[in-house]
Amino acid sequence: MQASESRAYYESFEESDVNFMVAAEELMKITYAEQDWRSFFAYAQYYRIKGIQSDTYILELLALLRHCQNAILEELIATYRKTKDRPEYAQILALSRTVFKDKKGGTQPSYELKSRAQGDALWKLNSEWIGKHHPSKIKIKVKNLCE
Repeated sequence: MQASESRAYYESFEESDVNFMVAAEELMKITYAEQDWRSFFAYAQYYRIKGIQSDTYILELLALLRHCQNAILEELIATYRKTKDRPEYAQILALSRTVFKDKKGGTQPSYELKSRAQGDALWKLNSEWIGKHHPSKIKIKVKNLCE
């Protein structure tokens, strides 16, 4: 099955379907691999608001790292460490502090968490609103601070 066919298949699952969460996880992987960041961050936000336990949150941390969103990355890791500390957190934080040639992440201003669905940074969506909309219909723009 092609990636586009897989994506269409998984997007067809309704929230009430018993396999919806499996489909949502697969869509997170697909959108990450395709670098469709607006869709990827929508699924990540959905998972976080719904309080779903899954290892896909590591993908979200890596995506934030790819966007040099270090302030948000550190805040999420601090939150995740309250429930369980994993070695991946220290590794991701170390990478976020690494300065690569032409990496501008450290010189960019940090952005506060936003209360809207689209903006220069993430986050907080109304949990009632996100529960009424399929995550495939939501897009969240995350500014790439590495550029």
